[in-house]
Amino acid sequence: MNDTTAAPRHASFAEFYPFYLSEHSHRTCRRLHFVGSTLSLACLAMLAITGKPQYLLYGLLCGYGCA
Repeated sequence: MNDTTAAPRHASFAEFYPFYLSEHSHRTCRRLHFVGSTLSLACLAMLAITGKPQYLLYGLLCGYGCA
């Protein structure tokens, strides 16, 4: 059975990188990734500062939610 929704497999980074760049070519996509990564890092910093474990959850939600 051929599954057309499966992610392509790449044998090397040289094969993967052009695909990666094409998947992130839209300005909105890049901005959402930046916002999600920034918020995730801020949440990890808050976790380190406060020691409150909910910041780990917040960081995951921000990172994956924006991605």
